[in-house]
This record gives sequence, C-alpha cells and structure tokens, in this order.
Amino acid sequence: MWYIAIIITLAAGIIIGVKTGIFSGSSEDAEEIKIGGTDGNIENDSIKPLYSKAQIEKKLKQLAEAPPPDSLSFGAMCYSMAMPPETGAYVCPVCGEKTLYNRDNYESWFRIEELLSGDIAACRSQVKYIKGINIALDESQFCKKCSPDVKNPQLCLLVNIDQTSDTTKVCGIGYSDVQILGEFLNGSLVHHGERDSREPLADRITRIQQLLGVSIKQTLMKTC
Repeated sequence: MWYIAIIITLAAGIIIGVKTGIFSGSSEDAEEIKIGGTDGNIENDSIKPLYSKAQIEKKLKQLAEAPPPDSLSFGAMCYSMAMPPETGAYVCPVCGEKTLYNRDNYESWFRIEELLSGDIAACRSQVKYIKGINIALDESQFCKKCSPDVKNPQLCLLVNIDQTSDTTKVCGIGYSDVQILGEFLNGSLVHHGERDSREPLADRITRIQQLLGVSIKQTLMKTC
C-alpha cells in the first residue's frame, strides 16, 4: 500500500504545478491578459486595421460638425528665441551619407536648421505611433547624394489610405503636421500646440485634408 500513497502524492504535485503555471505565469503574461476593451477582448493597437477612404471622410465630417471643445488655452505668451547655429548636418538613413549645411547658402536657413536640429527626428518618432493609414517620411531632399540638384530641401510626407493605388505626397511639412494627423486619427478634438497651447483641431481641418489627400463637401465644414 505504501507505493499507492507515493503515486497519489506525485499525482497531486503535478496537478498543483500545472495549475500554478497557468494562473501565475510571468508578470508579462499577466499584463497581457489584463489588456483589452470593456468587452473583455484583448486589443492590440499594433494590428489596428486600416481605415477606408469612406471612414476617413466620415471622421472628417464628424470633426467639422463637432462643437468646440472646452478647456482651450493660448499657451505661454512670453518666451525667448535663440539664434540658430550657422551650420548643421544631416545623415541620410537610406545611403548613410552625411551632408553639411551652412547658413550662408540658404535664405530659409531658420526653417532648415529647425528641421535638422530636431523636427525631422521628432517626425520620425511620431510617425511610428500613427495607426490606421500607411504613412512615411521622405527625407531624400536633405541628402546631397540622393538629391544633388535640390536647392532648398523640404521634408515630405507620403500617405496612402487602405492600400489604394493613389499615394498623397505633401512637401514642406513639419512636426505639427504629423501631430495633427495622429490627433485626428485618435479621435481628438483638441490640438496640443506650441508652448502648451490647446486649440480646436477643427481649425486644422483644411491642412488635415491636404495631408490625407481626402476632401469633404465645403457645406459640411465649419468656417475656420
């Protein structure tokens, strides 16, 4: 009878171990189980489906017709502007070539230096978080090897909705352009601007349409 007791003890240990492994697991597994909507289904933003053009148009109409949001602000009114440096550098992520820029060669140096010193990097980071559309930066104008004939380089944005054949390319963009697209696609009614300002996103609806390559009837839009 002693061997029967040993078998029962071993079987009980295996059962307890299996149950413990299922319900405890690692901290990462536990966190994954908790993530989800109110219906209990696990949601993963990284596989969010692409919007169709009709859905984008519907979201634009909703933004145009939405009442102005509360808690708007103009942001800090007093600030000091530092003079931009006289040189700048750009390293192409495609070919790896380094391009040097000098203030004396460009009339629009302030904008070019602003892009080189942080705007391009900020756009790269922001683009990664935009879901629901195909979006990419085109930085090629800043690389002298890729674009040797460009005199005044601009940052460009490529947008494709639902993998259609038409891709919209808009040049002369900055960080705020990428930011308002993210805010729009996330359903926000507020644009968080410079110096902690909070503005109605509907004021930027014309620019949003340009960036997306989608337009809605003017009669449905509020006057901005």
